[in-house]
Amino acid sequence: MFFISYLIWHYTTGLRNAAFNTLAYPLAFLEFFSVPHLARTLFSTWHHDIMSYGRGFDPADFLWVLAGNILSRIIGAIVRALAIAVGIFTSISVFLIRAFFLFLWIFLPVLIPFLFIRGL
Repeated sequence: MFFISYLIWHYTTGLRNAAFNTLAYPLAFLEFFSVPHLARTLFSTWHHDIMSYGRGFDPADFLWVLAGNILSRIIGAIVRALAIAVGIFTSISVFLIRAFFLFLWIFLPVLIPFLFIRGL
């Protein structure tokens, strides 16, 4: 009787929870790495480091400040792109690992007695 109850739980509630977690964990890692936010602010300046143009117009100062602001945006884009890549890679890896365990979850009630009989 216990084994039947276990099988019912395993293939209903347990399988539903395992399938939900297979999708929820990668989404949680995307949020952990702030991938949507980083993608929206990809070309923002690094740490909001913006140089002021000041008063008046001096071409040398203007070009110097423009180059500094562009460089700050490039650094911000590089750092954010690396963080996005790590976040996406981690999310895909977690999804593949969870999918493998979901596949294993489906065959576990058959696999455990088989391995027990084989002596593994």
